[in-house]
Amino acid sequence: MSEKVELKAKKVMEWTCGTLKYNWKSLTKVWFFSMLGTLALNLMVYSLVPSLMPRILDHWKIDALRISLIMSTIPQILNMCINPVLSTWSDKVRSRWGRRIPFVVISAPLLVLMMMLIGYHESLVPAFQKMTGWEMTEAAFWILCIITVVYQIFYLVPGAIQCYVAPDVIPKSFIGTYYGVVSLFGNLMGFAFNLWILPRADVAPKFWFGVIGVFYLVSMALQFLFVKEGKYPPNEKHEGGNVFVVIWKYVAAYAYECWSQPIYLCIFVASGVTAASTLVRSTFNVLFATNELGLTMTQYGQVFAYTSLVGAIISIPVGLIMDKKCHPLIIYFLSGVAVVIFNAWAYYYIKDYKTFYVAGVVIAVTYVVQNAASTPLLLRVVPNEKFGQFGSAGAIINCIICAVAGGVGGWLTKLYGYRMIFIWDFAVTLLSLVFMVMLWFMIKSNEKANGGKYIPPRPWLHGAKLINTND
Repeated sequence: MSEKVELKAKKVMEWTCGTLKYNWKSLTKVWFFSMLGTLALNLMVYSLVPSLMPRILDHWKIDALRISLIMSTIPQILNMCINPVLSTWSDKVRSRWGRRIPFVVISAPLLVLMMMLIGYHESLVPAFQKMTGWEMTEAAFWILCIITVVYQIFYLVPGAIQCYVAPDVIPKSFIGTYYGVVSLFGNLMGFAFNLWILPRADVAPKFWFGVIGVFYLVSMALQFLFVKEGKYPPNEKHEGGNVFVVIWKYVAAYAYECWSQPIYLCIFVASGVTAASTLVRSTFNVLFATNELGLTMTQYGQVFAYTSLVGAIISIPVGLIMDKKCHPLIIYFLSGVAVVIFNAWAYYYIKDYKTFYVAGVVIAVTYVVQNAASTPLLLRVVPNEKFGQFGSAGAIINCIICAVAGGVGGWLTKLYGYRMIFIWDFAVTLLSLVFMVMLWFMIKSNEKANGGKYIPPRPWLHGAKLINTND
């Protein structure tokens, strides 16, 4: 639990996060390098690869359903299987280098290698086509499918772990501001990426995969050197016995702790449905713009460059508001309402570059606000001492929902065209708002039962009945 202390003799401000102690200088250093690791991951796996993959697949005339399977359904199934293992494992690791960062560092070169293979896939397709006797399109599909699956497996290591680094090292009194600052620089980076890098990367993907891959490796190395995690108590010792019995006990305890409480199920489903609402848009937005509206990649990049710039402007105020005045769920809900309204408008009125620009900026900015509120919201609801475990439990629900949504969304897009992205986002976001309202009433009920203070249910303490007990 973070705490601010004023030393009367030296008048030095100090903050704590678990066993870690900071002054302004040391806090700034940890803040910067943990943020750098997050930004590098976001640039590579959430900007570069997702922006280029639909274009690469479309180049080979692969249909919308198959694109959705490669980019949505298969990765979500992998995430559902791998994320909980890695997240819970990292909660229990005790090493001189920390419990989270070693996972990220070890996986970095393998992840970059697989990304480079995506860039060089064209060199592999003719040989694979000759070996199998398939048509070139079919050979390209399976080469990209295999490379992407292996890439996703290696990506899931930092994808599952990196988001837990900041809650472990940043004092809680700053966590909303921290995510606001990360969002600020992430959007500034998005501005530069979309305006200058994306049009060039579309023409020369091999070069830009290499440049951003090197940036990622350097960033993770710096995070390893300058971000030190705290010390944690030893893990509880468990009885030995048959390995399958032990595994079953772990799985049963995991499921009971994370999914036996309605409030946790509600936030997991709300988050999963929200993620599903953006899934079809993130997959097919670039193809809607270039294939249906006739935009160039330069024009497409400009739209999202200025979207990122607007997002950067609002990031810090959103973080400060969450730290000082407003519950993250309120921000999360209001941004969802805005998404519903603007998707209804966009479906009927987007006809050209100008209208795509307006709708793209407005809708994307609302998601910037919502994303800035997502982790602080989870931190408010679940027990922070098992944040990795609960984060992975939420990821399982998220993956189940998104795996189904990816297939259904791809099928509907194949049937009705790329404009389906607006109908999908409208309907699924509307559903997510229902779960957010339910979550709000559950939080208020918990506060009422605990004297006005929210206490996360902990079913592992004193049996299932005593779920509102502090550590």
